[in-house]
Amino acid sequence: MLFIYIRNLFDYLVDKLQTEINKFLDSNISVRLALMISLIVFLFFCYLFLWLPVISRFTTDVLLSDPVLPHSLDADDDPEVDDQEYEGNKKLHKEVHGRE
Repeated sequence: MLFIYIRNLFDYLVDKLQTEINKFLDSNISVRLALMISLIVFLFFCYLFLWLPVISRFTTDVLLSDPVLPHSLDADDDPEVDDQEYEGNKKLHKEVHGRE
């Protein structure tokens, strides 16, 4: 008789535990979803406002350092074209940085 009582009590407690765990997970899934969406939005704004300007600046710096790179590796290079390219990059550098 005692065994039946303990067995029924154990089954009741297991069922109660399972229902509470399910309620806990169901109530927290919306919180986890909201946190995940917030994280994605935060990462998007970090990419937009932090990473893109850095990459843009790196690209500008590489383009402005182009006259520093050796162009005399090809025998077909026209010095007048290189001078025009250098002056164009020098003008762009002055516009971007306000100095030569």
